[in-house]
Amino acid sequence: MIYNLFIGIGVLAIIIVLIAERRYQKINQVNIYEMADTVTNAACGLSDRVFNIFLDTLQFILWSQLYNVVSIIKIPQSIWSWILCLVVVDFIWYWYHRLGHEVRLFWAVHSLHHQSEEFNISVGFRISIFQSMLRGVFWLMLPVFGFHPDLILTVLVFHGLYQLPLHTRVAPRLGLLEYIFVTPSAHRVHHGINAQYLDKNYGGIFIFWDRLFGTYAPEQEEVIYGITDRTGSLSFVEAHLYGFRQLILPKNYNLAWREKWRYLFSKPSYVPLGVDAAFKPEVEQFEIRTELIRYVLCQIVLASIITFFFILNRHDLTLEIKTALVFFIGWTLVSATLRYDHLNALLLFHEATRLVCIMLLTLFLYFNHLIQWYFAAPTLAAMVAAFVFIPKPIFKSSNGA
Repeated sequence: MIYNLFIGIGVLAIIIVLIAERRYQKINQVNIYEMADTVTNAACGLSDRVFNIFLDTLQFILWSQLYNVVSIIKIPQSIWSWILCLVVVDFIWYWYHRLGHEVRLFWAVHSLHHQSEEFNISVGFRISIFQSMLRGVFWLMLPVFGFHPDLILTVLVFHGLYQLPLHTRVAPRLGLLEYIFVTPSAHRVHHGINAQYLDKNYGGIFIFWDRLFGTYAPEQEEVIYGITDRTGSLSFVEAHLYGFRQLILPKNYNLAWREKWRYLFSKPSYVPLGVDAAFKPEVEQFEIRTELIRYVLCQIVLASIITFFFILNRHDLTLEIKTALVFFIGWTLVSATLRYDHLNALLLFHEATRLVCIMLLTLFLYFNHLIQWYFAAPTLAAMVAAFVFIPKPIFKSSNGA
């Protein structure tokens, strides 16, 4: 009941922010969304959500075991224990988040969230699947402290949903609330690479942790977004790998093992002696050709529909069906974020094969009464639209080659 309420409120907040951002763009004649970047953000969010379907199950089992076997006390469930748990969660989040910025190994995982050089609600979905695993280790403390697994689950859902609408540049500073809560203004600072904004405002819900531990900075000058490497727009796969490619940079230099280990656990700004400070991994920019924008959007819509079905029915599906859904969601996300530099008949065959396979899976699920018509219909519609949008650009490119 509470879980569904939080989800509903979260969806409503996201819709409100989207409407506000749309109005902001119209009034100020600016574009705060870049198509390729937004597609990567959406793909990261969908992959993280699918991965968490399995991770959440494992986490809940671990929480239950820790709560029943090694918990220090058993805290009764009430509104007061819920508030206490929220404060503890945010305190743990502060230190997990701070380590994610101050330890290079953890930054390799977390940096994906900061790569975008735009700032809008879609950035809130740009989460690495590796970040979910790292964060889960920190949450293992909660059942040991005596919080019931059901309580932990609802608090973490609220904690995560609260932070999504923070990713917007349209909200002003909020007066006295800035002293207690993390606001869009405070979180804009966190995503900034301005000198005075680096490594600031780590809190998830409460900003007083930052004020207490000396990592708070107010929003003053205009924020420059991204990471100091200025990666530009990366594809879904490259965005996940970039931080880890940074980790292996010392292999190109004759460094002692001790220095290599120090590099892994140093601050991201640390440069070993003898290493070029300006050296960084080479990346290719992810761009979507104008004639393929509608096709790529169809793939994101298709992946979103399948993911939404997966989340709602995760308890009723067999392992075989879950595996098939994960495979096709992953295939669709990777396909949607390919560069499409050389469109040809081989690509057409690849895409047609993928869409036909998903169509057959959808029909199989529908006729075996595993999904309802309101899931099957939009899925099939998205695939039909994809077939309509993809042939012309491909054949145009093939004929012009």
